[in-house]
Amino acid sequence: MIPDDHPLQAGQVGLQTQHRYGNATFLESDFVLGIGNRWANRHTGSLEVYRRGRRFVHIDIEPTQIGRIFDPDLGIVADARIALEMLIAAAEERRRAGRLPDRSRWVAACQARKRRMLRRDDFDDVPIKPQRVFREMRRSFPRETRYVTAIGLYQIAACQFLQMSWPRQFLICGQAGPLGWEIPAAIGAKLAEPEREVVAVVGDYSFQFLVEELAMAAQYRIPFVTVLINNAYLGLIRQGEKAYGMDYEVQLGFTNPHAPELGDYGVDHVRAAEAFGAIARRVTRPQELAPAFAWARAEAERRQLPVVVEVITEKVTDIAMGPEIDAIQEFEPVLDLEPSS
Repeated sequence: MIPDDHPLQAGQVGLQTQHRYGNATFLESDFVLGIGNRWANRHTGSLEVYRRGRRFVHIDIEPTQIGRIFDPDLGIVADARIALEMLIAAAEERRRAGRLPDRSRWVAACQARKRRMLRRDDFDDVPIKPQRVFREMRRSFPRETRYVTAIGLYQIAACQFLQMSWPRQFLICGQAGPLGWEIPAAIGAKLAEPEREVVAVVGDYSFQFLVEELAMAAQYRIPFVTVLINNAYLGLIRQGEKAYGMDYEVQLGFTNPHAPELGDYGVDHVRAAEAFGAIARRVTRPQELAPAFAWARAEAERRQLPVVVEVITEKVTDIAMGPEIDAIQEFEPVLDLEPSS
């Protein structure tokens, strides 16, 4: 895994968890080397668009994965580490013989595109835009943090806006499966690496699935932070319904007589978290995010308990995605900076 801030990292490619510059770089490519990947449809879109004008080499330790989605120009059955070591050795041999092409201009072009083709995340809106939440998370949690998330617009946005710095830093649990796995997965991640900070990123509906697992974390003093993005909506389903002109049975808000300060956002997640032994705080303005995250980190460490930061976000936010890697729809402003920026 190449960290997001590495000079050779060119961005994520795909229909949902993608970067603008990642798809742009891929679309300009003529050769693709896949190592240990599955060519899943949320990554490729239609194979006609994905494969057009490119040659593919696929390396995987499992023979049945090679050619499962499409036939590569060359398939190699091998352990990823051994294959990479042999490829590097071959490249070194070519360099010593003066036969290794200079790709520095291409690398510089990729990095320039990476600096230019950005999505905005500095919104000051109230209710808070989720993009701002991830901006403040990037700044507030250390590079070594382990993130846990499941499936939803919050998961897609997290992968677009948070930075990945080391292998398996993001644990994506429940892809196209049950919601609510963030809390038990965070418990497991923290027990596996007690010295590492663990942050669960969760939507309001997913949080409600297994909120009772906070009691186990409190009982056994397992500290981690949960960032709860509350839009009182099934956001991913709502966005999918747009193509059919629908907005049906996906709104989760209601007027809670016990929490009038919530308006029509419904469930009082702060009280729910406290009822299961966790510590919790609600954030309603973007300026409160950084102090709340600092507080959550300190309280989790000091009291050795799970801490929940509930963020009240705007109800309707569409996250960039599309049917093809060359047809991603941007719903929010983007930044196409000048090359010198």
